[in-house]
Amino acid sequence: MRLLMVAGLVLCCGCSQGFKEPTESIESLTASQASAGISRYRGYSLKLSGLTSIDKYVARQLAKSRSQELFLDGLTSIDQDTAKELAKYKSNPKNFVCHDFLYLDGLASIDIHVARELGRLRARLSLNGLTSITAEVARQLANIRGNRLCLRGLTSIDEEVAAALASFSPRRFGGARDTPILDLRGLISIDNSTAKELKNFRGTLILAGLASIDKNVARELRWFQGVTLNLDGLTTVDKDVAQELSHVSGAVSFERLTWIDKDLAKKLVASQKTGISLNRVTSIERDVAQELAKFVGEYMQLRGLTTIDVNVAQHFTKFQGAVLDLSGLTSIDEEVHEILNSKPFIRLPEKYRDRK
Repeated sequence: MRLLMVAGLVLCCGCSQGFKEPTESIESLTASQASAGISRYRGYSLKLSGLTSIDKYVARQLAKSRSQELFLDGLTSIDQDTAKELAKYKSNPKNFVCHDFLYLDGLASIDIHVARELGRLRARLSLNGLTSITAEVARQLANIRGNRLCLRGLTSIDEEVAAALASFSPRRFGGARDTPILDLRGLISIDNSTAKELKNFRGTLILAGLASIDKNVARELRWFQGVTLNLDGLTTVDKDVAQELSHVSGAVSFERLTWIDKDLAKKLVASQKTGISLNRVTSIERDVAQELAKFVGEYMQLRGLTTIDVNVAQHFTKFQGAVLDLSGLTSIDEEVHEILNSKPFIRLPEKYRDRK
């Protein structure tokens, strides 16, 4: 009896929260070790990135994890049986919300059988290690019930793959009711036919890897049917592209823009509800300032502006939102300072706030 108690104490002392810490250093697990660890571990994230292979029995135990994030991104391959067990992962089986996240970013490729099993997952899924997928694999992955599918390793896709991924909609299967997010930020270019299919996605589409798009692609994306079109990789857009994107019915994100015209400003004001960040824009014309001033959200950030003229300043005093951040200004004259400093909702650098 005493021997059993001592053994139990040794086990507990050697396993912080059920697993040897840090869990990332664990390089192998048996099914019994996985079961014992899972039964005690209560952290939000379970990071087992040191595992390079597991069998279906270990996977079965890990799928019982109560952690809301399960990192198995060290795995370089999994078979169909292992995928079938991992697809059962859900931190709280009684909770309808599918907010758990399974990370399998070490997989460089998967076949249709593995994809079919993973498609039954009631959690978010990250497969950022995949560099190419077939349309059929994409179709199966689009069946997951979690609201986020991350495929950042894809640098190009054809129209068939695009069509399959655009069908991603967890609600179809009684999954997450939150806005679905399709993360394709690894794409460096898309053609007209691919854009034509992607526009049908009805959630948040992340295409932040695109450094530029032409007017033909923009003409397809103008019909985007989702909630948010993320084009944060674009640094500039010409007038033709801006004109096309101004017709997108949902929100459009341009975090890295260095230039903006009146049409694009009008689109941002109309589509963004909470805030607009244009911190890489270094200069704006008065007609742009006039449109931006119509924004009624919580904040607008224009920290990239180092100086503005009187006309732009006057338009900014009519800003309809809560906070206009101009904290990047380094050189303004007395008249501009007086105009801006008269409005408490305009955030200026400290040296201008204290200036008399």
